[in-house]
Amino acid sequence: MNNTEKKLCVGIASHLTTMTTVIFVHGTGIREREYNDTFEIIEQKIHAQRPDIKVAPCLWGALGAKFNDNRASVPLEDATLALSQPEEDADIVLWGQLYRDPLYELRLLSLKPIKSGNAFGKKPRDILQSRVASLTPTSQLEAKLQEAGIAEVFEQAPEAVIRSEPYKRALLTVSESDLSEYYAPIARAFVAQAMFISEQQEKFPPILTDAQLRDKVVELLTLALTEAELGLGGWLLKPFVELAQYGGTNYVRGNRLELTDKISPMPGDILLYQTRGEKIRAFIQEQIEQAEPPVVLIAHSLGGIACVDLLVQQ
Repeated sequence: MNNTEKKLCVGIASHLTTMTTVIFVHGTGIREREYNDTFEIIEQKIHAQRPDIKVAPCLWGALGAKFNDNRASVPLEDATLALSQPEEDADIVLWGQLYRDPLYELRLLSLKPIKSGNAFGKKPRDILQSRVASLTPTSQLEAKLQEAGIAEVFEQAPEAVIRSEPYKRALLTVSESDLSEYYAPIARAFVAQAMFISEQQEKFPPILTDAQLRDKVVELLTLALTEAELGLGGWLLKPFVELAQYGGTNYVRGNRLELTDKISPMPGDILLYQTRGEKIRAFIQEQIEQAEPPVVLIAHSLGGIACVDLLVQQ
């Protein structure tokens, strides 16, 4: 039994009856600012019950994934297809992501600042959720879904999207001024999810290979969502929808580097741990050995996996 195991065993055996050190090991994608905020909350909660317990940090995120050479691997505005080429090319890039992840656009929208809304009126997020929940396909949309070959699975798609965390988080960022910008991204998510479900069921409807048909379904679906809000006819709404069609992605394009910085740590940390996890485990072990025994670990997500792996390997 090495020093790490001895300290942890002593910590368990003591049942917190002596001066215990609690080490908080964070999860995926966390860096100093987020860690400090969470650490402060944990420390306050523990000290409210047991002021004699010492709470110690374990910020392994400093070893986590990061961009080198000033984001040299991320295309900048003068070198990226999505930003510098015509709208048709941007559409290809966007759908390339949606084919892999139907919630891609909603994940990006969820990174916008959270809006508090009007405390005395109905919040924009509630309005949007109400419109989405009450969506009723028009006869024209139903016919187009049949032509696209996704009518049978389409009912499952909105249910899957609405239940997802990216959708719920995106709702929190809606404000009155940009409410209309969310309809097209939600419509694309519904359609991409329906295509994903079809492929899972080993069905290959025409929409998978017909971009014009796909875009027509999205247009009709966006109109249906917008009509639910405004109660206006499609002929009047079409110019409005065309203005909003790419509104949801404008934020993404204008903040590409900022969003990349926010998104990349989570998958990056997972890949880093799979390839070079020993550095993270060694860091956790060092924090345990430096702490005053007995030691108890509080670990979250990938931090918990690293702690278990550390103990198993030791």
